[in-house]
Amino acid sequence: MKNTFLILFLLHFLSGCGNQKLTHKETVTKYYNAFNSSDYNKIKTLINDSITIIEGDYAMPFTHDSFYEHFKWDSIFKSSYEVVEIKEKNNQIIVSVAANSLRYEFLKNNPLTCHYKISFNSGKISKIETLECNGADWDIWQRQRDSLVSWINKKYPKLDGFIHDLTMNGAINYLKAIELHKNRKTAKNQTQMELMVLSNYGAEEKIISDSTSIEQITKTMKNLNWNKFHQVILSTDNNNWIEVGGNLYEDGLSSMYEENGKQFIINKPPLSIDHMIEILISYFNEDGEFKKENRYE
Repeated sequence: MKNTFLILFLLHFLSGCGNQKLTHKETVTKYYNAFNSSDYNKIKTLINDSITIIEGDYAMPFTHDSFYEHFKWDSIFKSSYEVVEIKEKNNQIIVSVAANSLRYEFLKNNPLTCHYKISFNSGKISKIETLECNGADWDIWQRQRDSLVSWINKKYPKLDGFIHDLTMNGAINYLKAIELHKNRKTAKNQTQMELMVLSNYGAEEKIISDSTSIEQITKTMKNLNWNKFHQVILSTDNNNWIEVGGNLYEDGLSSMYEENGKQFIINKPPLSIDHMIEILISYFNEDGEFKKENRYE
């Protein structure tokens, strides 16, 4: 009799442990872990039958089926999430999450760390609202996005619309667009450009390449000591070239270009070395974006 009672007690105890409800913090942590392990079946057990994601003025409602499409879209970008800080307030969770993805990498905001307010219905996640993303550079995000969309629309119109297509196919097209944008010059159609560096106020001259590449431009710019004065010149001929240069110590940074013998000087100095790299790459790609994003006179 005692043995029977003990067995029943243990079964009841183990059953109770198995049905123990998760805390809100545990639910949120498991939610992001499930994304990291690509386990949508686990995610389904953590979210309500309907879940809403709010970003700014946009509210996106999902069912389990439509949220699965969102999950697949996100997975294509090889996203990963790290819970940085989590706390409970008024039966809601405020969580800080650092997200890495191929999309954020292209948009030059990788990782993207945001604060979210998460609400629950019957212990399951029912709403995720973005509060703020401290440290995000939305200006460069927009420049990268607009440059990509504009170029794809002109060169590969069949991919146009990828930016708003939140399906797995849309994400695949997004990555195709990024890859095409990165490698949009080929040996067959690339204009040959010479890359030259002048240092010490023109006293030293070095031709890096008479047929340069984006990788070489970036590497050259990154390897220079910008506490000293340098000028980096990208040219097709004597009447068509662009120059960025200066230093970070006294002279500041600047840019100018010559087109068909007429010269133009940038109105506002470049903000950083990365800004100057963007100008050179735009000139190399012949997409005209450096003129749209910077005023030359």
